[in-house]
Amino acid sequence: MCELIFHEHLYRSLPESILSIGKQRVNFTPEEAVKIAKYCGIKKTPNPGGLALETGLITIRSGADKNRISDHALLSIAGVKNISSLDISDYEGAEVIHDITKPVPKSLVNAFEFVCDGGTSDNVFDPAISQRNLAAITKPFGRLVATNMASNHQTPYVIFNPVWFLDYFIVNKFIDCKVYICVFKDMQNWNVFTYDFEYLATNPDRLLNIETPYRTLAIVLAEKGEDSTENQTPTQWQYRSDADKAIYIDNLKYIQNSTRPDLLHSNCERFVDKTPEGYKYIPQKKADGALDRITRMFVN
Repeated sequence: MCELIFHEHLYRSLPESILSIGKQRVNFTPEEAVKIAKYCGIKKTPNPGGLALETGLITIRSGADKNRISDHALLSIAGVKNISSLDISDYEGAEVIHDITKPVPKSLVNAFEFVCDGGTSDNVFDPAISQRNLAAITKPFGRLVATNMASNHQTPYVIFNPVWFLDYFIVNKFIDCKVYICVFKDMQNWNVFTYDFEYLATNPDRLLNIETPYRTLAIVLAEKGEDSTENQTPTQWQYRSDADKAIYIDNLKYIQNSTRPDLLHSNCERFVDKTPEGYKYIPQKKADGALDRITRMFVN
């Protein structure tokens, strides 16, 4: 997710204030974070020695995960000055106390320009409710970034088919949605895939899953529009009526018209050889200077 956030900042600057869903554990040192920022194309980067280390997480307090950059310091590289955290309790210092699976109070509706979720929906019993609420608290023309497990690794409570997210944002008229399927051969090599919107526009009733034994993440960026909603429920492709298909294709046009570039890239040669129709492989990014393989992910 770190690469995605830095690339998104270059496409459209992050706001000075954002909301984090839970305290984010950033598994990078300050030196690694600066290296990733430079790889992504951020020209002005701070001295790593001036970036604060994390002190507030439970794992940090227990003695684990030492020398990790704080989430505030990481996002400050992209110009973010203030981070508020929303959580079910204040055990890690959250400023906004709310259960994301409960109705959102009016004070939080359309309240945040940028919402960053490092892994909530795969840890709750009602992920559809949490998804609707995350969309509800995002301002029109605001952005929501989320990462969730798409395989049975790291004890997720729920395992997602990544298209679940895409379908939700399409039927709710979000003006852009990037869904990345990140497949890890091991903790040093990963392939990244996304959806082929031209295929979806002509085949809204057929999309098979990528089948792989590897650890897989679904990483999403969605941009809300003025007419976006959060209460529409998508139907899985094989059960869509003709009316459902027409709505899907019509709403998909918003996303097809987006000029946003790919925000995530593979970091090695392709090892997932076979994928069904409807997917695009995103190869390694060509950049000046080689980036050491920094493998730990930005998840809470």
